[in-house]
Amino acid sequence: MRTVADVLDGIYHLVDIQADETVLAASWRMASARVGALLVMRYDDPVGIFSERDVLTKVVGMRRDPAETLVLEVMSQPVIHVFPHTTLGECRQLMGRHRIRHLPVFCDDTPLAMLSLRDVGVLGVPQSCRLH
Repeated sequence: MRTVADVLDGIYHLVDIQADETVLAASWRMASARVGALLVMRYDDPVGIFSERDVLTKVVGMRRDPAETLVLEVMSQPVIHVFPHTTLGECRQLMGRHRIRHLPVFCDDTPLAMLSLRDVGVLGVPQSCRLH
């Protein structure tokens, strides 16, 4: 069965943000990097995920000011993650069980990359067309 390492094929792409940055800064970072989610860090420790869904439901939907709201106030927790040897089937199960769309990939305690639903084949887009 295919694994996370097969999908990544040696290409590791991860965009992160510090927990004390604003939602406005996080949104700009996602847009400029063309990604749908960021790994939220507190110094060197991963503490959450901030996604487009968080912007819509926890910021816009709640009429919060993105220039005043900190990422740590609206990020999703805990950080559910996988490893390069995790099978794509296991990734799909985790995503379904936890109702999440992004999975960080770790090697030991080090974040390497971010997988999306497309990467694991949930949305029916070929895995060779990797978009984050």
